[in-house]
Amino acid sequence: MSPQFSQRVLVAGKAPVPVIQKGWWAGGFNGFVVRTGFQGIDYVSETSINPAALLSVFRSDLAGNSSGVKGYCGGGSVATSFDVPVDAIDGMIFETLAAFNPAAGLAGGARRELGGVSSFQTQKGYWGGGNFSFVARSNTIDGIRYDTDLTVNPTATLASARAVLAGGVNSGTHGYFAGGFTSVASTEIDGIRFDTETSFNPTAILNKINVGPGGVCSEVKGYWAGGSNTFNNPGTVYYNSYSGIAFATDLAFSPSLVLSRVKRQLTGVSGKLKGYFGGGFNGISPFWYTDIDGLVFATDTSENPAASLPEGNAAEMGGIQQWPQN
Repeated sequence: MSPQFSQRVLVAGKAPVPVIQKGWWAGGFNGFVVRTGFQGIDYVSETSINPAALLSVFRSDLAGNSSGVKGYCGGGSVATSFDVPVDAIDGMIFETLAAFNPAAGLAGGARRELGGVSSFQTQKGYWGGGNFSFVARSNTIDGIRYDTDLTVNPTATLASARAVLAGGVNSGTHGYFAGGFTSVASTEIDGIRFDTETSFNPTAILNKINVGPGGVCSEVKGYWAGGSNTFNNPGTVYYNSYSGIAFATDLAFSPSLVLSRVKRQLTGVSGKLKGYFGGGFNGISPFWYTDIDGLVFATDTSENPAASLPEGNAAEMGGIQQWPQN
């Protein structure tokens, strides 16, 4: 039996399903092309994968969340002008690598540059924040039920309306959204309690103002990497550093590891042992990158696998992976 299928995930109301030890990045933009494809990494071999599945709408600036069976990609921009947000939700079935397209759209309205988190506890996924337009930020947290593919719209909201934030970081009980841009760059970390669908706002903040970091998480910690100190302004400083949060205490920490280059709007996917950041953008030619950076959870050390994005350079993708990676 192959390593990918040597374990099983228990999904509420269903028979155990294989653990798929892979992560995928969907959509994205490279300055010329808005993508519809999925590209990813095999966690076991650290080689790139490129399934035939396509998003129903080509777009960038989307965000992902994941169940034990499917990955859901929500929102985004459909035009290179970045001012045409959509409410689309579609994704991929992990075991078959087939695309699917539920009728549901984002309950909180069409928006781009949002963040996504996943709850195995409640079998729901959530999207937070985003841009309705260039000047209208959102504090909405909305989501989807994994058992019915129907949308949900809890009363929970972000502590501040912002976009170009990072999501994808969740413990068993909470989802965390970090950083972003209001009219200035933010250090905010806030989120949603999964059992009550209420907001929470720990005192922890990022170790610097940060627009567009990528997020990954282990069972005990969340990590945000990269980003920049502002959004597309002259003199923008891009980062290769990390921030983090310990789930047990909601205290911030600052890992000493770094990415292979400075960049923002990279996208994270998480396995049981490692997290991987795909793509990214900075102000240095060729601007958009095919990089995949890695993080070893047990040792808080960085790595740089040989794999790269198979469809080429991209940023602003949506990240999905089977959740949890038990």
